[in-house]
Amino acid sequence: QASREYLMCGDNKVVGTETYCKPCNSDSFDFDNFICNGVGLVGDGLTFNGYCNRVVEPPAACACEDTLSSEPAPLDGYIPASKVFFGRGAIQLSWNYNYRAASEALTGNPLTFCEDPDLVATNPAYAWGAGVFFWMENLKEETTCHIEALRNHDF
Repeated sequence: QASREYLMCGDNKVVGTETYCKPCNSDSFDFDNFICNGVGLVGDGLTFNGYCNRVVEPPAACACEDTLSSEPAPLDGYIPASKVFFGRGAIQLSWNYNYRAASEALTGNPLTFCEDPDLVATNPAYAWGAGVFFWMENLKEETTCHIEALRNHDF
């Protein structure tokens, strides 16, 4: 298995086959024990955007909920991992629009990671594939990590 973003899913519970995450801020996260102290980011009626950018909508991005709320007790403060697009994989793939692009590149189907984003954390081929995809394809300021690494920079 690959990693999930610590603050978003370091504190998690598995019920049946579903993983639930307790999103947390750095002040409340206990890094020694991987637990979120307190209500986290969705407990006590709070809502969480789930790394959902509503400006970028389908078909350019996965459909998503930008106001996720906590599950009922005994999972108060937890949300299903399958509904959020936080960082997962070898190079943390994040946000609904990146999951859609990586899904199409790696599976040929833009909906595969939209329907189950946790595949990027639970399937090693997808975890590494998403990392390579992001390294090679993600544009920022008209360049990619790959292009910048190949330039003659004096590190």
